[in-house]
Amino acid sequence: MSLLLKLPLLLLIFTQKSICTEDLDVIIIGGGASGIAAATKLNKHGVNLILLEAEPRLGGRVYSVPFGDAKVDLGAEWVHGEKGNIVNEMLKDTGLLHHHPDDKPYKIFPSNRDDVSGEFSRELLNLFLELYDTNDPNATADETINDTFVRRYVKTIKEKYAKDKIKMHIALKALPLFEKYVCSLEASPTWHEPSAISDHVECQEIPSHIGTEKDILQHWSIMKDFNTTGRVFTDKVVTRIEYDGTKAVVKGNDFKYEAKYVLFTPSLGVLKHDHQNLFEPPLSEQKVQAIKAHGFGAVAKVWMHFAEPWWPKNNFTDITLSWTCEDRMTLAAEYPKGPRKNGQSWLNDFFSVIDEPANPNVLAAWFSGKFIPEIEKMSDEEIMDGVFYALERFVGHLYKLQKPDKILRNNWYSNPHFRGTYSYQTVASRKMQPDAMKIIAEPVKNLHFAGEATNFQHYSTVHGAIETGYREAELLRKALIVKA
Repeated sequence: MSLLLKLPLLLLIFTQKSICTEDLDVIIIGGGASGIAAATKLNKHGVNLILLEAEPRLGGRVYSVPFGDAKVDLGAEWVHGEKGNIVNEMLKDTGLLHHHPDDKPYKIFPSNRDDVSGEFSRELLNLFLELYDTNDPNATADETINDTFVRRYVKTIKEKYAKDKIKMHIALKALPLFEKYVCSLEASPTWHEPSAISDHVECQEIPSHIGTEKDILQHWSIMKDFNTTGRVFTDKVVTRIEYDGTKAVVKGNDFKYEAKYVLFTPSLGVLKHDHQNLFEPPLSEQKVQAIKAHGFGAVAKVWMHFAEPWWPKNNFTDITLSWTCEDRMTLAAEYPKGPRKNGQSWLNDFFSVIDEPANPNVLAAWFSGKFIPEIEKMSDEEIMDGVFYALERFVGHLYKLQKPDKILRNNWYSNPHFRGTYSYQTVASRKMQPDAMKIIAEPVKNLHFAGEATNFQHYSTVHGAIETGYREAELLRKALIVKA
């Protein structure tokens, strides 16, 4: 499975020409990676189209903004793999990508301040990745990642560290941390939802790249040229899509467009929340069940700016927070500020701090798990106070910590135009016949669907989203030829 929030951009240029919206071939709903990809391909074939985007900007879940001395990515950030990755093909010669170093220092910091060496920390991380990335051959169709990972992990460490009880104890204590990793990678609230058997296919060779933030907006800014042609409309919230196989009508509070076809590219989160009111006729019961069954959740990335760095400028060790089970249960009483569930604190979902080399006064705090909806409702001051408390607890004896003077985040879960970050397979979605993703992707009359959640092998990634935009554009191109 892909490592977290995955970035890539597509540099797409459309020819500038006027367009008559009275005789449209296609209306594309959503200006994220899949919508832009589809528009690009269709435009090359002379298809008369418009694109409607609910946000005041294009890019969807790819969103770079100035912060500190450079730009940061509020959404997708990683390009995972080279071979078979369409984003890598687009960007490999642009200088916008660089390899993420495999030898970057890594260290687990337990909440009880036990000293875990960097070498052993890396050993445990590699063990996690090995067990997580490989589907368990003994897994059943009814098992979740929790079921199989815990079983394999406990068995492995008991064998591996049979003669070293201290290492075995530390490794067992790290299980809650690895649940946070799973929730981050899957965007799930717990590791009891994602299916143990996955259809996700990694792009191979170099496992990950990271985009250089200073160029991301510039890269996407060529879309501004496309906006001026009258083909792209931002701030257009679609409230109704009517389709009958012959024509489609797309309505909003201040607009109404007709076309032969509609391509719907917003997130699965939007489909889950709005499908009942969006479509006329309503979607089939099978498609609705697939939408409900397939997983879609969120993670939170909080960029923090400091007046002065309190961490080493070179060779920074990511701060990986490993809450022990005992401390997880008492944290809510010790730090009662902020949301709680079942006696546990929202800070249990805070698990990592990483640096940004191109932005020397900036760190990113990562949250994953069941508290994401509540965390998004918190004020910046509440989040800053909580993060500072946690860091003091974990590494206050090692660093002269400071509070951030400002933070920056994007609330993907509570934004009605996204309602989350990316999709994951559940036991229920895999057991549908065919798989839920294929059911969601299936066109209905003259209504088509694209987006990462409709990619059978590269779901949850931007390159997966782009592939579906191209896929549906080709289907629409052929359909328009037949109709003509």
